[in-house]
Amino acid sequence: TGDNSTHQNMAVSMVNEILSEPESAFVRPMCKALSQLDVGSFDESTKSTLAVLGEQIVDEISNRYVLASIKKVLSSLSFSATDLSDETRHLITQQLEEHNDNRMQNLEALMS
Repeated sequence: TGDNSTHQNMAVSMVNEILSEPESAFVRPMCKALSQLDVGSFDESTKSTLAVLGEQIVDEISNRYVLASIKKVLSSLSFSATDLSDETRHLITQQLEEHNDNRMQNLEALMS
């Protein structure tokens, strides 16, 4: 179970990073790593988070490699973001915004 929770946390972090900086050189390796994880075994909360964030990636990112990788991950979830309530979707989106805010604060601290 410890390994699975580590993989779940890693998957959510990687998807957040892809959304935060889609043009980064690290996006392709993160997509490759994501596609290697057994996301079907993740808990429902993680699956819902990945479904919503993955849907945002599909809507916002045009890189074909990224899209193919994310669509593969989404199909492995056996879970659709459309199954979620608006409140749950909002909470997940809010978590992404908090992640981006923290990321920007960390970058600003490094640059000063």
